[in-house]
This record gives sequence, C-alpha cells and structure tokens, in this order.
Amino acid sequence: MSKAFFVTPIGSDESPERKRADNVMEHVLSPAIGDTFDILRADKIVKPGSITQDVIENVFESDLVIADLTGLNANVMYEVGIRHSFNRPIVQIAQTGEKLPFDIASERTVFFDITNLSSVASAKEQIRSAASAALSSADEYVGPIQRALNTSAVFRDAGDVGAAIEALAYQMQSLAENYYFPQSIVEGDRQIDHLYSLFSGLQPYEADRLLDKLRKL
Repeated sequence: MSKAFFVTPIGSDESPERKRADNVMEHVLSPAIGDTFDILRADKIVKPGSITQDVIENVFESDLVIADLTGLNANVMYEVGIRHSFNRPIVQIAQTGEKLPFDIASERTVFFDITNLSSVASAKEQIRSAASAALSSADEYVGPIQRALNTSAVFRDAGDVGAAIEALAYQMQSLAENYYFPQSIVEGDRQIDHLYSLFSGLQPYEADRLLDKLRKL
C-alpha cells in the first residue's frame, strides 16, 4: 500500500490542535484515501530515536504528504518547505477562511470547514482526486521550488552551459570588431576557441549574467 504522511499541528492532549488533527484524520483523510494509502502522523510514530529525523524521513520517503496549514504552524511550514525542496507531491489543506502566506498561497489548497458536512464531503473528493493524480504521475510532478529553479541557469545541463559560453564568445568577438580589445584575443583563426577557453571556467549563472550585460552594450 502507498504511504501518506499527514503533516499537521499536533498540540497536547485535548487541545484544539489535537482535536482538529484527530477529526481531519478520522473524518476526512481516512474515508478519502484510507483504502489506497497507509496514513501516518508524527505522533503515531512509535519507533525509538530522534523524532525530528523520523519526521524528515517520512516527509521525504512518503508517496504523498498532506499538510494542514490551518493556524500557520511553524513546524508544519518547515516540513512543507522540506517536501517542496525534495520536489515530491504534496496536498495542502486548510480550514475555510485561513489566509495563507504569499509564498504558498499560489499552490492549490483544499479549503473546507471541518464543522460542515457538505464542506467535508467536497474536501474528501478533492483530496481523493489529488492523491490519485499524485500516484499516477509522481514522476511528472513539479513543485514550486523546482519550477523556480528550472528558470535558473544554476540548474541547467551541460548543453545549456556550453551554448551560453559559445554565445558569450561570439558576442565578445562582435564587440572586439567595433571596440578596442586585446590583440591576442581577437586576431588569428583561434579567436573563438581562445574566448571559449577564457569563459569555460565560469559558472552557468555567471555566464548568463555576463551575456546579459553584453547584450545591453
């Protein structure tokens, strides 16, 4: 059976946080995905050792993470950030009316009122659909961190880096034809190769930054 980790404020026994966590687990998550997922919560981990380590391992290893953002609990936000950094499927849920921080407000979130049966029924359907999609297309999932990094030169492959360096070399040659440039660089058949070697030590983001500046000249 697939594994789902429920990230939620826990609180002490009989606290509002614990009661909500129990209600969401029993009346929302278990009916929605309990037939296909083994759902685990941090306070239900019984093995000895570091709780923090166990939580992080579950945040990473689980097929799905469901995070209750209600109350904007710091631990929950931390664990959501970890899951995002691993670029693995996550479903965000929250009590109706919760105002989410800008950084995660754009991510799809299932809002529902735990005291309203119709709202709970709708939430179960949405969570069931999201969980099914997570299982069927986990390899295609792209989270917010990965989406941002996909546009960053830092994480481009070698082909992209080579193309950036080659573009730099030709841009420098073009500038050299119109402006003063060291003679050793611009003369002879080896000028492009020489320029390429000059820039080959640049990091991808440095190459992109320099090329952008050259384009503005």
